[in-house]
Amino acid sequence: MNHKKAFIKEIVMIILALILVSVLFYIAVGGLQKEGKGFFGFLDGILKKITGTKEQATASDIKDCAIKRYYWSANKANFRDEASIVIEGQGNCDGKQVEVYTYADLRFSTDPGQKYEPAPTFKNNNIILKWYVYPRSTFNFRGYYFTYKFGNDGKRSDNLEVQ
Repeated sequence: MNHKKAFIKEIVMIILALILVSVLFYIAVGGLQKEGKGFFGFLDGILKKITGTKEQATASDIKDCAIKRYYWSANKANFRDEASIVIEGQGNCDGKQVEVYTYADLRFSTDPGQKYEPAPTFKNNNIILKWYVYPRSTFNFRGYYFTYKFGNDGKRSDNLEVQ
């Protein structure tokens, strides 16, 4: 009987230890990582310092910079033509990064998009990204567009019509 009680006591202690470890793991990784804290947030910061990766703009970073205009360098293009993505900043934008994604505008499905890596950086208050029109199936295709995200601001461009 004493062996049975000791065994149950050990099982309860193991369960309590697992619950404690789970709670500590959630706090260190899940709960605090969202705010850039915790162990993995710390490691992420070290990796960004080593690799030279810059942080995306936050609301406090962009208070003196705003997106003034964003557009394609042309309204229409042929396959294999260059059509640049242009993002103009207003204020003190130099050195700040913007997330940019390109998409095919499809009638009956969704394009997952392609993210520019590393994130483009303002220079002389402008970002100009060279982009080449590549062939797509014409059945479902209506052109290309891009989106940007800058702090809390994000927009979708007009379509680049492909001839």
